[in-house]
Amino acid sequence: MNTLASVSVKYIKDILLDNQLGHISMENNEEVIARLKFISHIQKDEKINVRQVNRQPNNFLTKIYRTIIYPDNRTNSLKFIRDVIYRSFEIIETLIIKNDIVTCKVIFSDLLKSKLGMNNLKYTYSEDTKFCCDMDVLIEFLCSKILFFKEKYPSLFEEKENN
Repeated sequence: MNTLASVSVKYIKDILLDNQLGHISMENNEEVIARLKFISHIQKDEKINVRQVNRQPNNFLTKIYRTIIYPDNRTNSLKFIRDVIYRSFEIIETLIIKNDIVTCKVIFSDLLKSKLGMNNLKYTYSEDTKFCCDMDVLIEFLCSKILFFKEKYPSLFEEKENN
């Protein structure tokens, strides 16, 4: 009977984990930008609840919450951040075509700030080498894309002098 119970629990947990990100929509540009800003607010020793888009302390109660009540994990966090970063660059490309320079500048600023939150998650999961390497790859991607835009569209990075 124990085997049946453990298989059932694993099955239910797998279903919840596989389906929990399916409803998170990031088609709305404002939602993507809000999530990008959220990433920059992640502190050291915090985890993120991807479903509710909030920060959680890295403690025993959070482990119970993330394991039993609302299953969540670092893989979901990585996917969430990766999706937000990629969508942010898609939005920038669209805004460049529309010549919306001001919004592009805001998103670039938020992208740079998001590196802090990503580094803080690396601190939280420092015992997971693979997670940290995946996060490093994402940070390097972010930096290289910003450099690409900086070279191709230098006006996006020029600061206006205040008179």
